[in-house]
Parts: sequence; C-alpha cells; structure tokens
Amino acid sequence: MLKMSVKTRFVVPLLALVLALACAPAAFAATYTAGEIGDDGTAPFGPGAAFENAEITIDSGQTFVYTGKAIKPSISVWLLNEETGNKEMLNEGTDYEVFYKNNVDAGKAIVCAWCQDEEHMYTVKKKFTITKALLKPANKAMKVKIAKKEYTGKKLTPAPKITYKGMTLVKGTDYTVNYFKNKNAGTAKAVIKGKGNYKGTYPKTFKITKAKLANVKTSNVSAKVYTGSKIQPKVTLKYKGQKLKAKKDYTVKYKNNLNVGTASITFKGKGNFKGSRTLQFAINQASIRNCSVSYQKSWHWNGSLIKPALNVTYKGKKLAEGKDYLVGYSNNSEVGTARITIQGKGNFTGSDKFDFTITLLPLTDSSISTVPANGALYNYTGNSVLPQVTVKITANGKSYIVNPDYYDVFYSEVRAGNYYTYSQALANNLCKGNAKRDRFYHIRIQAKEGTKYFTGYRTVNYTVLKPAN
Repeated sequence: MLKMSVKTRFVVPLLALVLALACAPAAFAATYTAGEIGDDGTAPFGPGAAFENAEITIDSGQTFVYTGKAIKPSISVWLLNEETGNKEMLNEGTDYEVFYKNNVDAGKAIVCAWCQDEEHMYTVKKKFTITKALLKPANKAMKVKIAKKEYTGKKLTPAPKITYKGMTLVKGTDYTVNYFKNKNAGTAKAVIKGKGNYKGTYPKTFKITKAKLANVKTSNVSAKVYTGSKIQPKVTLKYKGQKLKAKKDYTVKYKNNLNVGTASITFKGKGNFKGSRTLQFAINQASIRNCSVSYQKSWHWNGSLIKPALNVTYKGKKLAEGKDYLVGYSNNSEVGTARITIQGKGNFTGSDKFDFTITLLPLTDSSISTVPANGALYNYTGNSVLPQVTVKITANGKSYIVNPDYYDVFYSEVRAGNYYTYSQALANNLCKGNAKRDRFYHIRIQAKEGTKYFTGYRTVNYTVLKPAN
C-alpha cells in the first residue's frame, strides 16, 4: 500500500482533476459503503487505499446542534512527513477534497477527505454528532406562539406556530402537543414535546377569551298582555347549539315590564361570556271585559242621580277609577232599568255594560224624614190637633221636600182603627186631646195609587199633652 509523504503529494493533471471532481460523489459513496468506520474515525475504502499516516481533526469539535441545514464543519487534514517525522497540514482543494454524509438530521454524520493519482484513490474520514435541537423556553432561537381563541363550549386545541432558525416546525414530525384547562375562558396550557430532530418540552399558555353575548341566539319574545304583575318572559339562549344557564352564563334584568308599553330584557354575560344583549317586547292593554265588576244591583229611587259604586278587579287586584277605567251612567234618575258603562283606560281597553234596577221608594225608607217627627208633642187646645205633614228626602248629602201630590195623609185616634183625611178628621172633631190625660194619635202617610216614585205608607205617632193644671 502506498504511503503518502509530503514529497509524494499528488500532482493531478488538470483533466484528471476535473474528471475526479465530476465523479467524486459516486466515488465517495462507493468507498464509504465499502469500509467500516473504526473508533478513530478512519478506515480503508474498497478499491482505494487509506490515506496512511493522515488524520482529520474537526476544528470546532465533534458535536453540533441540529439547525435544519447541512452542517459542514471545517476540518484540518494532517500528513506525517516520514523524512522529518513531523506532521504537516494539507491544503484543501490542492491536496484533497471534502465531502459530507448524513449531515442534516440529528444523528451520526461523516466528513471525508479524499484525493487520487493516476492509479489510486485515497480517503480518510471522521464521524461527528448532530444532536437534537432543544425545544424548551431556554432555547432563545425557538419561537413559540399560540393565538388566543374565543370560548366555544368545547375543548380548544389551537395549533402552535413554532419557528426555529427560520424554519416552521411540523406537528407530528417535529413535535406533539397536549392541552390542559383548554375549555373555559381564561388561561389554557399547551405542553409541546419535541420529536424527530427536537427534544425536550415547551410549556406555553394561551388565552381563551369570553364569547360575546351579542353572538348568542335567543328564542323569540312575543307580545304579552297586561297582567297587573311584572311580566318576566322566559327566554332560551343558545351558543353554538348549547343552551346557556342563567346565573352561570348570564344574569337577567327586566325593565318597564309592569305596565302597557315597551318592556326590555337585558342579559349580561357572566363566566364564559361577556358583554350584554337587550331584547324588547310589547305589553298590550288587557280587555276591560276580562275584569270582574261587582256593585249593588237594586236601588230605591231617591230623587237624585243614582250612581252605584263599582268594585272592579283584575286578576285579584282592585282597579282605580279614572286611572284604569272611566264610568258612565244612563237612565239613572227614574224608576226602572239604569245602565252603567265602563271604558278601559291606561292598561285596559274596550268597554263593558252593566244594568241595575231603580225601584219605588218605600215611605218607610231611612232616607225619608217627616215633619212632625215620630213622637212629636203638642199642647191641648180643646180643638182637633191635626199637624200639617211635610215629607223630606235626604240623599247624596242633599235634602229636598217631596211634592205632596205623591202621597196622602190620614189621621187616626186608634192605631188599628179607621184613618181619616184631614177634612174628615176636622169635621168629626178628632184628635183634640183630653183635659185630664195625655192622648196618643197617629198619622199615616200613604203613597198615592199609581205614583211613579213611592210605595207603601209610613206611620207617625204624636201626643197631645193634657193641660199643665
């Protein structure tokens, strides 16, 4: 085997060198696969011979970190000068050429120096290590970003964007990722684990923002009818097909939801939701016909306009006249059938009618008073004492005298006896009293037959006192 010395360095004719360079990769591949690399990094190659007495040193060490590009460390090749016993450094390009193999991905790589003369090819090679790049926050060249996501109700797995020395890492090839606390709004966590040419783990947080309540779908709110109580329609809120829960996802506030008009419902986001949303709905007037009306349905004629007081309720609540309804009366001054008309107002609409009866007024009614009053006292004169009668009605705080044409007056000395008109009693010298004792007499006030206002009769008692002596 040829031993190289400085004196026997190769002088390669230009044409031979061009041919050698042209086939260098093939020759290198052939020789590389033919031999076995020893622990010292050198070995014989197939049909050529080892570069005896030569050695390679890698100038920057034997371990390099993966960069994604071909790693080509600079080398020095030394050859023993047998005459002087000294090692001399050869010149790349003049004395040898350099080739690399498996020098991109993490693992074992090879650097090879070779040359040839007219008869032989000579090689010397050395292996070096490409270590995996560190996928950790400590590696400042490793940039990891995860975009914030909006809450969806499901677990979110946003793909991280990882760059290293200008390269974008590929999920599944360069790394795997697991997620934690990645459903609800707040801070979620991704743990990225290196794979292939990368090692280590890179924890990275990302934000899950609250969803906007404005993007939530709501069920329709139809118009409502006034009820007398605050109206609070139930509304269903859904987000991406999931039903929201009151107090957990939102709060509800109602406004102007008692009386007729436009009411509103305001939902305010809570938990995983933010912002607010307002819905409006109409409250329409209730029909006055749906109210309960009670009143006195029969009245005695009293000479004035009769206006029964009404008790109008709606769903158990008493309504106020003038605020909730108006009242009108007709045919309410004469005996017969009178009418009440109520008209809705404010929270009520429409109208309704009710009748009541006005009957003849009994002369015994408490609204009637007489002159003389019952139990009146008169002095004895020796002549008939026949008091003139006046009938008075008091109603609605007012009093007025009843026309005498509506009644007759009779006198009697005995309550169960006969009654006489004034002229008859006077002619018969009745009711004149007694000189020795008090005498009691009776007046009957009788409604005239066919009168349109009164009925029955009233008895008034009076006393004619005996003389004082």
